[in-house]
Amino acid sequence: MKIAYLILAHKSSIQLTRLINTLNCEDVYFFIHINKNSSDEFFYEINNTFKTYKNVFFIDRCRCAWGDFGIVEATIEGIKTIIISNINIDYIVLLSGQDYPVKSNKRIKEFFTTNNGKCFINNFPIPRAGWHNGFLDGFHNSIPPESEYKLPSNISLWGGSAWWCLTRECIYYIYYFIIKNPGYIEYCKHLFAPDEIFFHTIVMNLGIKSNVINDGLKYMDWDSVPSPATLCKKYFSTLSNSTSLFARKFDIEYDYEILDMIDKNLLKN
Repeated sequence: MKIAYLILAHKSSIQLTRLINTLNCEDVYFFIHINKNSSDEFFYEINNTFKTYKNVFFIDRCRCAWGDFGIVEATIEGIKTIIISNINIDYIVLLSGQDYPVKSNKRIKEFFTTNNGKCFINNFPIPRAGWHNGFLDGFHNSIPPESEYKLPSNISLWGGSAWWCLTRECIYYIYYFIIKNPGYIEYCKHLFAPDEIFFHTIVMNLGIKSNVINDGLKYMDWDSVPSPATLCKKYFSTLSNSTSLFARKFDIEYDYEILDMIDKNLLKN
């Protein structure tokens, strides 16, 4: 079971280094995107830290800001880099630099081996009333006017959490869809928070719904304000009982002890 972690990061070289080293094991590869809005010093520090690692690759940098298309662009660049690498990857896992595993590498691999061929992505048809990302009652004011930008024919919009775990075959389908449908990119550039729509819509219109599990395999607390909550020691029991493989978001400057607790108690088996 070969896993590629596609990591979108924008701060904290210490935390990103810890994430990579924690997940690093046999048949695991890392494709790292450092936000172009982040300092060059941050990029060079990470690049220098992992320059001798044969399984760490860096993606061309894009400018990313919450709610805009840059995050999608960075992810597409990551997918392209993974495909060009010609590594026979089984699963691609999209993470942020503030994520962390809550299951050991052994259990992560066992999970994907048992569920090989399944695609894990939170999804629902949109518009959807009460959706947290801003597509609420004003949803139809947030999509491009049909006269200017149109979806490809027979395509319906889907949304969900931005984070997913997809098979190599699904990633190839996504990449070829993008190449064949440049108008879809133009359409999504005019959406709010397109990272919560772009990939979901493609996956859910591929005709592979029977292989799609409505779960991104990542624990997040959306009930706090602001959300998602920054996870701290009080979440340890919840994380211990979670069926998710990963969790977000963590901030090593806010609470590093929760990461130590996870290392000591959850990642040893």
